[in-house]
Amino acid sequence: MSNASRKQAVPQAAAGVDTRQALEAFRDPVWRLERLYSIRTRDGSVIKFAPRQQQAQIIDLIYRQDCRRIIILKARQLGFSTLLGVICADRLCFGLGQQISLIDQTIEDARQKLRDIVTVAYDSLDLALKRELPITRSNTGELAVKFVRHEEAKTNAMFAGTHARGGANSFLWISEWGVIQASDLARSEEILTGALPSVGDGVCVVETTWKGGRNGHLWSLVKSALETPEEQKGPLDWRVVFFPWHDDRTTRMRSPAVLARRLRVISPGCPPRRVNSRPGR
Repeated sequence: MSNASRKQAVPQAAAGVDTRQALEAFRDPVWRLERLYSIRTRDGSVIKFAPRQQQAQIIDLIYRQDCRRIIILKARQLGFSTLLGVICADRLCFGLGQQISLIDQTIEDARQKLRDIVTVAYDSLDLALKRELPITRSNTGELAVKFVRHEEAKTNAMFAGTHARGGANSFLWISEWGVIQASDLARSEEILTGALPSVGDGVCVVETTWKGGRNGHLWSLVKSALETPEEQKGPLDWRVVFFPWHDDRTTRMRSPAVLARRLRVISPGCPPRRVNSRPGR
């Protein structure tokens, strides 16, 4: 987006910041991710996107440390699909001829992420920005955006499905490969030999739960990444980030007394015992 075009969108999108500072801020994807987008919560309401601590770690890896191969091993409901969907929306709007692909466990999951995360994030942009960056194609498996001020500007497009789109991907998001490798060996091999090479020097992020133990194509990448010292890694070497189940507040025990009451319900004949636990454990 040109400086002249950005100036028209800056006042509302960056309230309280002078135009020159805002123009500079717009060049920073971290600034944009933290301020421009909204997300849909589990109860259906739409709120401003404010990265959690775990999400901020991934943002830092991608945009500050220039890590381009990341495997997120996670519990469910920690917000990484939301984060990656917002990143995709940002790249659709501020990239230059980017192709983005999402590979998911099922076609329904892929379409849901495109519809309920990426499109919601785009729709939440300031109207002045959306006038400059209109959607040019939209269907259940594709979303494309183009900067209309310049005819030569290339369209940014995102494709969502169970297989990678042909061509070069500047950003590849693979969801639930840890499950796919255990349930669909052929598709897992396709991801390894077809999708990953399509990224080149772009960014690939795998976010997944796990199934099947220490086996599979993704496990080989995880094992290699864990065995390679960090000081020997470059931008295109895999990094593993693990977020356990107890990082999800919804899985934490509220207090030791809660556990004690539950134990008495399960074993009513047992005398009460002191429970040595701390909240959050």
